[in-house]
Amino acid sequence: MCLGSSNHILKKMRFNNKPQPAKPEDLKKWEEYFGVVMPTQLRKLLVKTDGPILYRDDTQKELQFLGAADSIDSYEAYGFDRYLPDCIPVSLDGGGIFAVYRVRENSVSGIWAVSAGALDWNEATYLCNDLHALIELEYSIDSHINKQDSPAKTDNL
Repeated sequence: MCLGSSNHILKKMRFNNKPQPAKPEDLKKWEEYFGVVMPTQLRKLLVKTDGPILYRDDTQKELQFLGAADSIDSYEAYGFDRYLPDCIPVSLDGGGIFAVYRVRENSVSGIWAVSAGALDWNEATYLCNDLHALIELEYSIDSHINKQDSPAKTDNL
């Protein structure tokens, strides 16, 4: 699987689940619903497989990417629309922590970790700039945000 020209991006992770590609109408609905252009890296992933699960055996890192329609469903079902409306859920880590895009001025600005049980920017932790960096994180999102050298919760607010 290639996310753009970065074939190496998945060298340490494998697919646990690889659904069919996203339908063009689902990608369009995602953009209309969230009011932003879908980031290129996410679009390239979802065009190949809509909502894959990636797993890294050596660190037990799991990324459960949300398909285009699933992202909208999760946004409503978990209450993002009420508690954290300026974000877009991208993936789950298998333990109740979402990786979300932060939306600022009608565009996506970085990826943050937020617990499904604490949808609040004061409880969120900045993870990285883009999808490639999220996939390249060595450890699970939970492990990453609890490491002493991870960015402060208030970084990039």
